[in-house]
Amino acid sequence: MNGNPAVRLWERVKDQFVKEADHLVRVFLPEAGAAPLVPNDSYLCVSLSELFLANEREWGGDRIPAVQASVKLLFGGPRPQTFATLVQPPATTGHGSFEGYLLTEWLPYRGQPVELEAALYEVLGKNNLLTAISIVSDFASLVTPPVSAALAVVDKVAAGIEKVIEANAKGPALVLHGTLSGAELRPGWLAVVRATEKELPPGSLTVDAGGRLSRGGARLTGYDYLVLRVEGTGTREDWRTPDLDEAINAALYAQSVGRQEEYEQRRAEALARIWLSPDFTPPQRRQLALAVRQELDQAVPGAAAEGGMTVKEIVERRGLPSRAEAQRLTIEELLAG
Repeated sequence: MNGNPAVRLWERVKDQFVKEADHLVRVFLPEAGAAPLVPNDSYLCVSLSELFLANEREWGGDRIPAVQASVKLLFGGPRPQTFATLVQPPATTGHGSFEGYLLTEWLPYRGQPVELEAALYEVLGKNNLLTAISIVSDFASLVTPPVSAALAVVDKVAAGIEKVIEANAKGPALVLHGTLSGAELRPGWLAVVRATEKELPPGSLTVDAGGRLSRGGARLTGYDYLVLRVEGTGTREDWRTPDLDEAINAALYAQSVGRQEEYEQRRAEALARIWLSPDFTPPQRRQLALAVRQELDQAVPGAAAEGGMTVKEIVERRGLPSRAEAQRLTIEELLAG
């Protein structure tokens, strides 16, 4: 058996999906007018868009739903990285409908296929297990920007999820597995419905204006289903970068105490980290690195910049240079200043 818990989780769901394929309808519904994601120039994020349970009376009380999801894509290194999470949507009325749980942060799209999985588990009234689910869910929430700095947490999250699933001693009630690539990799919805294609032809499914799975102009009911939402953008606007902020502030400290040689070294290190950051696409790395360099070069020794010197504060204060301005920038030019 593979020693990686994320891989074991992945294979568990994939194997069940293959076994049940004849009784599952899987369909990808692209967002109207949305263009395909551009390799190395787009970001994507995935969320649990909708979970519908046909028989709401089966849920609540001693029977609680939990959803484990995984996203596999190239991130940072040359091999795909698997991000796993576990959420416990509250059992409610309204036919057990749960919506809007973020599964990944915004991640750069590098042009390779993106694989998605989700599994709905039934947790049978074990208070200690519900507590464990809550703890694992909170731990999974630590995988926040910069994601590259949180990779050490990823395998621990998967290991925790695996232990919870094994303690539950019950297989998933519904599974989804799919790969998006090429023109299909665009903003949209990947859905799985417990039905045969004869009962529910894939071509009959749509998504309404509110993003809910529909058939014949009305929300789909009478079936269990899971829907994952894939979103895309060409410009990331989340500037939570504590690792880069630390590097910038180290340079500023050296400057403020008159250590010019150390300042130049720290400045180069900060700019190089931005230039190589796997959390941003190559065009935005150049733009961001140029903005930070311009800000550092204008910094007055011993004086705090108005508005602060984190990446977020710099971008909010001065914006990013245009793509044209940063397009031909080389690392040598960046560091030379």
